[in-house]
Amino acid sequence: MPKVAPLVSLETLRQLAAELEDEERCRSFVRNFICIWDERHARLCQAIQASDAKAAMDVVLSLKVSSAMAGAGRLSQLAANLQAMLLRLGEDIRTSCTLSLLEEITACGRATMAQLRLDYLEAKAERQRN
Repeated sequence: MPKVAPLVSLETLRQLAAELEDEERCRSFVRNFICIWDERHARLCQAIQASDAKAAMDVVLSLKVSSAMAGAGRLSQLAANLQAMLLRLGEDIRTSCTLSLLEEITACGRATMAQLRLDYLEAKAERQRN
């Protein structure tokens, strides 16, 4: 059984900040990631409901890569699972399996955004005040 990634990896975010050589750029990326979650999620839901395989793949690839960069390993894993499922299904993507996985992505996405706010953005702001 594959290992389940944590909702948020602060180590991944530290690495991103180091690569960017700027902690504020990293925080800005995370803020933007959180801000576009609702839109990205809505586009994914709409694409799957409409059986638009191309649009669904576009969104799921974006979600997978950006989640990995933002330290959202579990969300990235789920997006990778959906990507693999979409590739297997071809054009008929609106199945009980994809809808079930979409529900997992929805719940994980909400929890991830909340944890990123709490453990990364708010924690960083609190440390800066002290």
